[in-house]
This record gives sequence, C-alpha cells and structure tokens, in this order.
Amino acid sequence: MSKKHLFLIGGAAISTTILIVIVVLAMSKPDTFMVERAIDIDAPTSKIFPFLNDLDRFCQWSPFETIDPDMQRTFTGPKAGVGARYAWSGDSQIGKGSMEIARVEPDKAVAINLHFITPFEANNVATFTLSPGANPGQTHVVWGMSGPNPFPAKIMQVFISVDTCCGQLFEDGLKKLKTLAEK
Repeated sequence: MSKKHLFLIGGAAISTTILIVIVVLAMSKPDTFMVERAIDIDAPTSKIFPFLNDLDRFCQWSPFETIDPDMQRTFTGPKAGVGARYAWSGDSQIGKGSMEIARVEPDKAVAINLHFITPFEANNVATFTLSPGANPGQTHVVWGMSGPNPFPAKIMQVFISVDTCCGQLFEDGLKKLKTLAEK
C-alpha cells in the first residue's frame, strides 16, 4: 500500500474517531436545558413587576432588543398580562419568533412561552420570579429559561455552552432592569 493510501486511511480514521467522540459527548447532554440568572434590586416588587408583565416595557431592558436595531416588532393581544404577545423578525443573529405571556402571579411571577422560528425551531419557557432580597427593601429577581434539548442542540452544546451564551445576556438584561427599577 502506498504512503498516499496509508495517509488517506489514517486521516479517515482520525475523522471517524473525532465524529464518534462528538456524538458520544452529545449523547451525554441532558434531554432538557435550564439557564438561570438572578439579581437583587433596590426596589419593591410592585415597581419591578410591570417591566416583566408588559411586553412593551420588557423591551426597554431586554438585552435582545439591542442585537439588531432594525428588528421588526409586532405587539398583539392585551397590553399586559396573560395573552400579551410580541413577535419579532430580525437579522441572522436575532432570527424570527414570538413570545406570549402564559401565566402571571401579580408581584411574584411571570411565565412566557417562547417560540423561535429561525435561526432554529424551538419552544422554550422563560420565567421571572420575584421574592424578598437579601436586604430590607430589595427584591430578588430570577430570570430562567428552560426547554427540550433535541439531539442537534446537544451537538452544538459540545462546542458552545447555552448557559454561558444565554446567561451573559440574562445578566446584562437584569442589570438594565435594575437600573430602570431603581430610578
């Protein structure tokens, strides 16, 4: 066998081994994912809650709003609360999708159903919970997102951490929310 054939066989073996390692690592990822970040805000829940329950006010602090300044936005349904809906369509970074408030506990929690259409199809749930902060007069705000973790997403997670990518955006958004609520 020539050196060229041995080189091709060796290269194919390395490629196959790498592919097997990636598939095994992907298979070890959980079937669901959860990203969560929290912050203490020096404001009562009654001042913070409207920024979560009204999607127009949500846009004032959401870190996703600054990714594509030309993003198209559509609001439908009630202004706030269950049934309030927001759809977006943007560049390749922001994609296309919608969100709808699904559950509200006044001054305690908001759950939002997220439907991503592009750059990939996904249905997730974002939750915001409010509770007493570490100090008197503070509110502890937790922003979470969870959903199914299909195999293509697991393969992506071999290379990119969902927690790191989304977590940083959540942290940025919570800092903006803090600034607005503490005014």
